[in-house]
Amino acid sequence: MTTNMIFDAGRAGVDTNGRSAGIFIGGGVERFINGNTVKGDPSKMQYGLYIAGGDQSTMTVRSNYFGGAKEYGARFKSPPEPLQYFGENKLEGARGNDRGVSVPETLQRGTQEHIYFGTAVPTSGAWPLGAVVWNRHPAAGGYMGWVNTAAGSPGTWKTFAPVSP
Repeated sequence: MTTNMIFDAGRAGVDTNGRSAGIFIGGGVERFINGNTVKGDPSKMQYGLYIAGGDQSTMTVRSNYFGGAKEYGARFKSPPEPLQYFGENKLEGARGNDRGVSVPETLQRGTQEHIYFGTAVPTSGAWPLGAVVWNRHPAAGGYMGWVNTAAGSPGTWKTFAPVSP
């Protein structure tokens, strides 16, 4: 799904299972949601984007605008799992801009294999040796990220690159 413009998305009173989302993906693999503009009325549209199922690790969500949601700009299936790529998106919703509910914010993939961005190390799922999670919110006295030193579920994660206090 690329370069679409969807306006006045959602149906009033039909919020069950995210059916009032601007874009609803119920399943599948290798989904590409790129360059779309979704604008809704907060009284009608629950989420700008809702990926309720499928293999998120094969999905790319890039350069989209999802605005006017009564909850979050984007929602992803639960439990969350990393996407192939999630970036350059603008999310606007009543519960916070640039946020999504159940969005794998802690495990958003970068453009290189086994490079992720998050706020903590993974606590579930299988992770390869050498996977790196860059800290989205580094602070003085903390670390720039974590590296997986032993493949497994969830692996063995060690901090790297201390940030000077």
